[in-house]
Amino acid sequence: IEQGDVPCEEARHVLSTFFETFRPKDRTRAGAAPHVTGDWYCSDTPGRNGVVCHNSERGAGAKQFLGAWPADQKQRGCPDVGFKPNSGDGAFEIVSSGVPCEEVEYLLREVHAGGGFTARFSVGDFDCRRTQTTSGSLPERRYRCTADHGAFTFTRA
Repeated sequence: IEQGDVPCEEARHVLSTFFETFRPKDRTRAGAAPHVTGDWYCSDTPGRNGVVCHNSERGAGAKQFLGAWPADQKQRGCPDVGFKPNSGDGAFEIVSSGVPCEEVEYLLREVHAGGGFTARFSVGDFDCRRTQTTSGSLPERRYRCTADHGAFTFTRA
């Protein structure tokens, strides 16, 4: 925590409350509107694995601090998952938030075995949606999968 002139205990309490109410799947909406925790407004800082919080005071009473996401909710890259050796058939550019990479791989293999990378599908307790399609010599489809305990994105080629 980089709390500036905010007492450390107060900053910890605000962050603790924020992390209890703001789930990893909500990170996709971060920045759209700050999340309120008491008199504090907190929002995600995408790509930086952090949170910025500021109070509702203006002028001389205004305070702000930065906090880090808990380790289990930080975004991390996962290894590519190949479905057919030397074919380009796989899931790539995998980024996970709150979901172990091993679980992501297992879920992706389960979907592939079931034949279903459709526009929208479910696997385990994740709801997955296609978010982007690109055409070209190798068409790609981008997906986002979310559940209460985490989220991950990937590109399917």
